[in-house]
This record gives sequence, structure tokens and C-alpha cells, in this order.
Amino acid sequence: MNNSTRRCVWDRIKNFLRTALCLIACLGIQYSHTIIAAQERILVAIKKPVVDLNTHSPCPSNLPASPELPGTCPRAHQEPFNKIGYCCAGDCYSKEENEVLTVEYPDIVYGFDEKTNQPRSTFCMYRKYVEPCSEALLSVLPSPVYAQEPTVVLTRPWNDFSVGTRFRRVPQYDQGDTYAVLIMDYEDNIAKIAYVPTHNALNEEIRDSVSKRHLFVEISNNVVDAANADGTEGDVMRVIPYVWGGSSFVNSYADKTPDNNAFYLEDGSWHRKGERNPYTGYDCSEFVMRMAKIAGIDFLWKTTVVIESQRPSLGLEDELQEGDLIWVKGHVMIVSNIVRGELIEACGYSSGYGRVHRIALKERFEDIESYADLLEKYYGKEPVRFKSRNGEAAAKSQEFKLLKLID
Repeated sequence: MNNSTRRCVWDRIKNFLRTALCLIACLGIQYSHTIIAAQERILVAIKKPVVDLNTHSPCPSNLPASPELPGTCPRAHQEPFNKIGYCCAGDCYSKEENEVLTVEYPDIVYGFDEKTNQPRSTFCMYRKYVEPCSEALLSVLPSPVYAQEPTVVLTRPWNDFSVGTRFRRVPQYDQGDTYAVLIMDYEDNIAKIAYVPTHNALNEEIRDSVSKRHLFVEISNNVVDAANADGTEGDVMRVIPYVWGGSSFVNSYADKTPDNNAFYLEDGSWHRKGERNPYTGYDCSEFVMRMAKIAGIDFLWKTTVVIESQRPSLGLEDELQEGDLIWVKGHVMIVSNIVRGELIEACGYSSGYGRVHRIALKERFEDIESYADLLEKYYGKEPVRFKSRNGEAAAKSQEFKLLKLID
């Protein structure tokens, strides 16, 4: 057998193993609640930089509804380029681009079935946004398993691709301060090599829980800072907007006070002025989930309801750590710096912020100057009262929990 034949055989073996790994990753998790029969599923990959996903509308009673449009689920989630899921083979091979597909992502859980208690992980999207995964395409896509093979994940936007986008790396072609990655050009149906600046991406590696936690906090801070990296508009800084169901960052937006028309209500939803195709940004729980996934943390929980039910509370014997979560009904925040008394959150519009930001505890809570104050209230089972952007305390106080990021 000559060298050329050996390489051909080895490539076929690798493709087979790669397909098997993807199937194990996607099918091995026991989320059999889906309406798609296992033998009919095929893998599909998102082929747009960012895609809006919906759940069936109107929302079932146990699913999170849009606060602006009660009873409906517009933009329930977003996923970036290269994300692999699976759907019914017959639907995915349809030529009708505007056919609505049901696609399942086993690593994203937004609720539980009321009768079976099985996790809900299925979303709706248009056929035109996904591509069925042939063996050739799977050889270009990153493995669904974190750090299973050379892979980089974006920690800053790059070439219209969102933070959180993963690419298969080809390290033998790295050049200087860039990572060489494979990108499928779907128009020409050919894989191409592109070069991602190292400061825009993270090389996926197997890390211990301590390193993952530190990386989660570091990435969260860096993403907040990246929004303003391109400068200001006059005296106005740029921010990542709060977006209901948002789980992406491609564009930053000007941040102004409400008096200067920073954001506006349209068709029942809040928006900032700027690029809206799609409207990229985060809601509170999606920001936590996306940053955790970038850091290699197995964090499946998409909504505050599920996060509260799946993450353990801080006990008397536990020490609060950076990366742990502050939870109130309908909202979740990240403990980002204990010494400086700071948190990171995707904060809604009713507070006057409508953005992802790093903020001092004393600016968000009444009568709390430090994490020592917060812990005193927590162990004393006392509620907290939020403050708005103009410093006014909310009319009602809220019970809260401190949840562990990692067991």
C-alpha cells in the first residue's frame, strides 16, 4: 500500500470516527422527549453568522414567555455559525427554504416536560439557515465535544461572526499571531482556510474546574470591555444591548440615557438604534450560559427557572467564589470581583440600563456596599432591593439565592 492510499484510508477512518463522535455527542444524551424519532434524525449545521431560534408559539404554560409579548416566544434563543444540532431527515432535505424545522440541541435546556419531566431542548428555525451534515462537511466543522480536537472559539467578534462561534483549527497553518481555521463557504461549497487573530479567540483545552471558573470570569469581563474597544461616539460609550432571547455579540451599540432616546419600544419589544439583522446581544441567563460554554463548563441551563432548579445553593460550609451566581426570580447575575464588590449582568430596560455591564453592588442594590453585606443578608434570609440607573430603589424587595457555578 503506497503512501497516497494509506492517507486516503486514514482520512476515511477519521471521517467515520468523527461522524461517530458527533452522533454520540448529540444522541448519547438521553433527551428522548423530542418528537423526532431517533432513527430519522440527521445532523445539521447552522450556516449563517447568527440565527434566531423560536419555540412553538404560543408558549406552553411552563415555558418562558417574552416579557414584552406575554404568551409568545419570539426569539427564544440564538445560535452561531457551525452549531450542530439534529432534526428529522425528511424535513432537512426539503428544498423549501422557508419550511420551518424543529431542531434539537441536547446541550441547551430551557424547561422540562410537565408529564415526563424530560428536558426541553427543541427549537424552530427556517430550513434555509441550516445545512445537512455530510461526511465532507463534518470534516470541516468543529466537534460538538469541547476540546475533542483542535478548536478555537471566538471571545471577541470577528468578520461578522459572533462571540461563542467555534471553528476547527488547523494548527500546522497558523501564522504569527493568528489561528488557522477551516470555514465552509456554502455558496461555493468549498472549505477555505481563514486566519483568526489570537486576541479574538481562545484555543479550547481540557482544564480543571478551578481553571474553568477563572476563565469564565475572565471571559465575561473581557466581553464587556470589548463592546467599547472601538471607542466612543462623542462622549457616549458603546455597549452590548440586552436582547430577550439573545445569545450573541457581533455589534456594539451606543449607550445613552433614556432622555437621549437610548432605546425605544417597537411592536412590544425594546431596541437600541443600530444593526438589527439579526439583533445581537444577551439576556441575563443566556449570557451566563454562553460564557460558561466558551470556558468549557458543561452548563446546559438556558433560563433562570432552570438555573435555579439545577444549580446548588451556597451552604454555610461553602465560600462564595468569583463566578458564582446571584439569582432572583427572573434574573441572574455573575459574582465578578469580590474584593471590589462588582457583578456582571445583562440588565433589562426597566432599570434604565438595557445592556450587559460590570457594575458595583452599591449601584445595583440598596444598602449593600460589599459581598460581606450581601452574604449577611443571604444567611439572614433577608430580601434585597434593586436600584435603577437613576439611583431610585425598587418599590418591592426580592428574595435571592447564591448559586454555585460549578459543583
